[in-house]
Amino acid sequence: MRRIDRAASILLRVQAGHDPATLDRAVELLREAHETLGPGHPELGRCLSNLGAALQLRYLRSGAPRDLDEAVEVGRRAVAVTAPGDEGRPLYVSNLGNVLRMRYERSGAPDDLDEAIAVGRQALAESAPDAPGRAGALSNLGGALQYRHARTGSAADAHEAVELARQALAATAPDDPGRAVNLSNLSSALRMLYGRSGALSHLDEAVETGRQAVAEQPVPAYLLLNLSGALRLRFARLGDGADLDEAVALGREAVAATPPDDPALGAHLAELCGLLQFRAGQSGALEDLDEAVETGTRAVAAAGEEVDRGMRLSNLAGALHYRFRRTGAPDDLERALRTVREAVAVTSAGHPDRPRRLNLLGSVLLERFRRAGALGDLDGAVTSGRQAAGLSGGEEQAGYLSTLAQALYLRFHELGRVADLDEAVDAGRRALVALPPGHPDRAWYLSNLSNALRSRSEGTGTTNDLDEALKLAREAVAAAGGSPYLGAYLSLLSQALRQRYLLGGGPGELDEAVEAARRAVAVTPADHPDLAEYLYLTGAALLDRHQRSGAPEDAEAAAGVWRRAATMETAAAATRLLSARWWGTAVAGFPAATGAGTAAGAGGDVARAADGFELAVRLLPVAVWRGQERADSEHHLARYAGLGNDAAACAVAAGRGERAVELLEQARAVLWSQLLDTRTDLGDLRVAAPELADRLSAVRAELDAQRM
Repeated sequence: MRRIDRAASILLRVQAGHDPATLDRAVELLREAHETLGPGHPELGRCLSNLGAALQLRYLRSGAPRDLDEAVEVGRRAVAVTAPGDEGRPLYVSNLGNVLRMRYERSGAPDDLDEAIAVGRQALAESAPDAPGRAGALSNLGGALQYRHARTGSAADAHEAVELARQALAATAPDDPGRAVNLSNLSSALRMLYGRSGALSHLDEAVETGRQAVAEQPVPAYLLLNLSGALRLRFARLGDGADLDEAVALGREAVAATPPDDPALGAHLAELCGLLQFRAGQSGALEDLDEAVETGTRAVAAAGEEVDRGMRLSNLAGALHYRFRRTGAPDDLERALRTVREAVAVTSAGHPDRPRRLNLLGSVLLERFRRAGALGDLDGAVTSGRQAAGLSGGEEQAGYLSTLAQALYLRFHELGRVADLDEAVDAGRRALVALPPGHPDRAWYLSNLSNALRSRSEGTGTTNDLDEALKLAREAVAAAGGSPYLGAYLSLLSQALRQRYLLGGGPGELDEAVEAARRAVAVTPADHPDLAEYLYLTGAALLDRHQRSGAPEDAEAAAGVWRRAATMETAAAATRLLSARWWGTAVAGFPAATGAGTAAGAGGDVARAADGFELAVRLLPVAVWRGQERADSEHHLARYAGLGNDAAACAVAAGRGERAVELLEQARAVLWSQLLDTRTDLGDLRVAAPELADRLSAVRAELDAQRM
């Protein structure tokens, strides 16, 4: 008896503090007490239930699955050895339901969740309406139903979870310390019901009950985060920046309120990381992204509660991915890919967050493909996108389908598989259908479907797809508002207008295409890595207009924007290379702005053209980088066929005969040169650092194998 009472006292202290040694001592005392008590002892049920609680608490500190499994086992035994009618039995049953629900969170096993719900109903059936623990039992069952709704989308579960949360709140006295928690639980259930119903009244009530939960001080950090989540969701519905700013402020307050040694600190940091990157996605603010990466890094490094490691890794990977898209820093992209792969690896097959993490993996792979061109990354993005979409439903599925549509669209352009393009159109349509009306990200979904339809029109030559693509592109621009992606939407509109012109349209559509492309450039920050792509497309529209009208200023303007794109070091190498090639072509092949003859007959213009071609040749080894598979390198080199000849011819015309020979050789021997570059003598390095020399030799051998 004394051991049980002493262990219970220790558990109370542990819940207030975080000393692992003290918690281990409580588990030890309860195990000793259990061994001492014989079958039929009246305290055996209480001892086993307390042991289960101690193991559950230790699991939250350590993340050790064995503690969670043992907590379930001793919880079942506590119920089994306690006779019906015993005043402690409803609490033991409710505790068992709670730990089963916790194991479901880790494993994703539906049987655990179904048993948690069945056990929760049993706890309510066995407890008196005025029993002290009834509010907790109502809350536990409601929480389990929320998880099952997230898994199955059951409307009945969503409504019952809200009703149970209301009953739990009604069963809590106004001065009960647990009232704030029950208010917050009701807020969480209402958020979930909003996701099902789309009724703004549910979301507003979730915010209001969340505010009531945090009205008294001091406020537990997780209550602040629950309100923050409701505000973020309302921002997504209404677009009121004040809601999002308040959500971020609450996230920061929650982190500040969490002691450095609290095992929950990592989870709270991860929540703040997610909030910051979400706000950055709306505003493009680089300072939010920097803070998100810093916060996410701290979250992954923080000790305790390893059960949420997948969430921490996923949020950090998302922040790194966003920052890469904003700055083009390659280290961020590689780190994002490593981090999200680990997040997926630690997420069980049935985990409710697995689709979200697979979708992020697909997005990061897609980004690396755009930068490096490895077809394996593109295939991986398609595979991850299909998996994510297949494991989800509703609004979340809309996002996954839209990402999948992007990957399929790009793979069609690389490999020409019409089935990929048809699937991209279908995925884009399904994404729009699944998206709630008025969603602030609607422009993104519209633009992705527009892009796929425009590409399909290119292949078929029909106008139906193009008409729809142009309509959707206009809608995307109109819906974008102040989005940081407005440049992307304008660029896609320009491409659709340009294609309409090429299929028999008039000069008005071409003028609008030029204007949309120029607006895309104007609204994009000067250091943004996507700016080069918008510049490249602006040049293409200007060149089309020059070919129609003969206006020399359009040819000169095209050469100027291509030169600017080619010299942007933050841009993708392929975009820079194509821009440099067209820069040279525009200057060498079209009338100069002065009207004094053609560029080919004017030495200064030929010299400028030669500069463009020479830069294009220098960028070949960057665009076809050493780390690619040989088949990928050959695939990408094929699109630059003839570049060496053009560069050499222009160099000769500019009086650079010796340089012409060098350019021909550089363009012809890209793969061979890369292979020879790995032949550096390692003798001196082996003397100074033999282990490093061995590692470098192994890497060289692997690179050689890929190039052969």
